[in-house]
Amino acid sequence: MKENNSKLRELVYRVPIRVFRHFIGREIAIGFIEGVLSKVTPSQVLHMIENDQYNLFTGDGKTEKLVKRIKKLFIQNRDVLVATITPENVLAVIREARPDIYSLIINHPKGLEWVRKTVKHSLEYLLS
Repeated sequence: MKENNSKLRELVYRVPIRVFRHFIGREIAIGFIEGVLSKVTPSQVLHMIENDQYNLFTGDGKTEKLVKRIKKLFIQNRDVLVATITPENVLAVIREARPDIYSLIINHPKGLEWVRKTVKHSLEYLLS
């Protein structure tokens, strides 16, 4: 009986922690996307799309330093990061946070493909 109680207690405590970790991880990932987007201009996005450039983290020393500091957190929450940072979710965040960039991406012939490749490249970079 005591063993069943401890298993139940463990389950009761673990589930909220998982839900909390998922929620916090998701918010961190979305906040990170918004933070990166706040530093990018439409002309920079257009240049990246037209020149097949997928790295959002080069050229800005502050972003690179931030990534280095929180990479461990990203790696520890890999499952949440991968589930949250998808092309669809990134586009939803862009649509809300940066309608100017969203319009540019949607209306450019290579825009959606650029988002897909940028998300893939970003996840590889963040989780390496």
